[in-house]
Amino acid sequence: MFFSNCFNKNTVYSQEQLNEIASKWNSIPRRSLDYQTSNEVMKKATGFKSLLPVA
Repeated sequence: MFFSNCFNKNTVYSQEQLNEIASKWNSIPRRSLDYQTSNEVMKKATGFKSLLPVA
């Protein structure tokens, strides 16, 4: 994957932990999205259930 070569591999968080954090943030309804979650908007726009990488 392109991004895997761009970032420092010496991180204190695993990809699984980062995915969990992103999932929580993307599940919060946003006023700017007419009270939809980021996940809902992206699913409607792309048809994908999730845009998070597989850990």
